[in-house]
Amino acid sequence: METSLEKPLSKNAIAALENIPPLPSYLYSAVIGKINRNKTITRAVFGMAASVLVAVSAFTVTQVANAPASYSTEVAEELTGVNSYINSDVYKANGNSYGYYEEVLYQDQD
Repeated sequence: METSLEKPLSKNAIAALENIPPLPSYLYSAVIGKINRNKTITRAVFGMAASVLVAVSAFTVTQVANAPASYSTEVAEELTGVNSYINSDVYKANGNSYGYYEEVLYQDQD
């Protein structure tokens, strides 16, 4: 058996509800307009909150992905040496000889 803490409506209250006149048409459109406006405002607030969350997440991921890498001094020296060698004229002057060395290294030895 259900137990309810609410008191049932009295017969007088039910009879009074039957006597309520219908809502006039000019008021009905105003009430519906206010309900729709409240829905729109609520949806806009939730939409903006979701946009802020997405934007903050995207910026956080971008900052983590672009974090500067730290190298040891040995690696930094090696990379600097390779960079200076590639950007020097020695590489350009010896560029034609590399093909010859490759052919010599991979020839069959009889």
